[in-house]
Amino acid sequence: MIIARLFEVFPAEAEKELGFQIENFLLAETTDSVITAFSLLSVLFSIDSGRAADIFASEWMQQFKMTPSMTHSEPTMLAILDCLSSACVSKQCREMIGAKFEKDLVQLLQATVSQKIKLYTATILTKLSFKPKDPKPKGSEPQQEELLSTLESLSSIFEQSVPDKDLRKQAVEGLAYTSLDQNVRMGIIVNDELLKQLVECLKSNDSSLVYGALSVFANLAVYPPRLSPDQKKVADLKKYAEAVQEKEEELAQITKQTDKRCKILVDLKIPAILSALVNKLKPNARSVAGTILTSLAEQKSLRGVLTQQGAVATLLYILCDTDAQLEPASKVFITSGLAKLLVSTNPSLVFGAKISASVAVIPLLANIDNDFSPLPLLDSFESALALTNLASFDDTTRKVIISHGWEKIENMMTSQNPMVQRSAVELVCNLSLSPYCAEKYLDGSKAANSRLNLLVALTDLSDEAGRLAAMGALAMLSEWDPAPPIMVKNEKLMACLQRILDKDTEVEMIYRAVALVGNLSQKEGGKLGSLKPGLVRVKSMVKDMTAEVDDILTRLK
Repeated sequence: MIIARLFEVFPAEAEKELGFQIENFLLAETTDSVITAFSLLSVLFSIDSGRAADIFASEWMQQFKMTPSMTHSEPTMLAILDCLSSACVSKQCREMIGAKFEKDLVQLLQATVSQKIKLYTATILTKLSFKPKDPKPKGSEPQQEELLSTLESLSSIFEQSVPDKDLRKQAVEGLAYTSLDQNVRMGIIVNDELLKQLVECLKSNDSSLVYGALSVFANLAVYPPRLSPDQKKVADLKKYAEAVQEKEEELAQITKQTDKRCKILVDLKIPAILSALVNKLKPNARSVAGTILTSLAEQKSLRGVLTQQGAVATLLYILCDTDAQLEPASKVFITSGLAKLLVSTNPSLVFGAKISASVAVIPLLANIDNDFSPLPLLDSFESALALTNLASFDDTTRKVIISHGWEKIENMMTSQNPMVQRSAVELVCNLSLSPYCAEKYLDGSKAANSRLNLLVALTDLSDEAGRLAAMGALAMLSEWDPAPPIMVKNEKLMACLQRILDKDTEVEMIYRAVALVGNLSQKEGGKLGSLKPGLVRVKSMVKDMTAEVDDILTRLK
């Protein structure tokens, strides 16, 4: 606390004085002084990693060497290793540790009989294994195999240490790194006892242990990165330039393996555990929990079980938590998981007295055309589908969607992407149940007439689902009291109905057109005489509409 306060009030002076004291402790070369020096520096990394890295890179640290007497003293080595592990947070420090200590660490790992020292050493070597490296040419495959072999052997040290409560924290931290590797993940997921131990870690009161376990589960669930077409082209060019070709078959295989791992995690009830623990997690841990649930939601067959285990409520808690301070990219990713679940879920099974469906609206709208999304079209499409589902739930939810998202919805309706456009039109179709949506089209203003004209134009889309949704929206709007006198005055709408009734052979379009004409005829039948021939044609073509058409014809003049 004292050191933290000093660095808060007098950062530059504190760095200079602490660096001076650490140097003196190291120069003394006694067991206690070396332990004190590295312990102080380790603490500083948790307070101000930038200033700690500057001290770590000092000339006197460059000259420091591990002596045989140090390596034979467990307390001394643990202090040194703990500091080196903390220092790996800095790229500059990792490079220095790799250049100066890696050989010593490998020898120490092979020679030590202390499981604790072995564990700390393995953790540092693992962190060094994931430091950025220059692209290697084709002749680098043996080195890559050697690295994988090393990671798997290091991971086995961590796996063996997890059951030991005294070593568990360090072991889980190591696994959080080694599980970044695909081969290591496959080894972890088939180790039932290890998975049980990791689940126990989630229930710990030690926040760093919980975070480590969450990181392991996040790595087990992670899919290959989502890339836009442009990003994929860039990635392919990079692979070509580096002469390291990653085949599509390999990616498909990785995805299959990830599917299996995610199924195991859901069977372990990880979503239910996260749901029970989420309000106790620290903000950074909540973000990881949201990442796990989003990865699990990638697989359609798991979404129902995820919802049953409380995943929707958990994601909403994470997204709506003002203290979470989610990074924009993380928020986009976690919201995409919420969208996937809500696309596949009956809202009445999730929302009700405890959770309002309108709570989900704001994050979903934020994911439409989001600048931080790597795949803005996909995220916009999925968010619109989720909102369409929510719009079928209640009028309160529809009102929130309209009041907060109407501009975005209208922009999507004119999107060049047919899937995005379709999703927006389908959303408007469901929103047409709301008087607030009806007002947008039927208040008699120029803006309302323009919106009506756009819907009419969309009935001629090449995309079948899109044009059906547009005609469905018009039919729904025609049920509102102000609709008949306004709609019959719209020449484009009347021409559209004439075309469909006279010539269209698409039965679903005809059903919607007849429903629309039926609603208009309740008040304005005298102005719809021109539609009679088309209705007669429909009556002879679609037999199950005979009674409905006859009823409409009695009101036309």
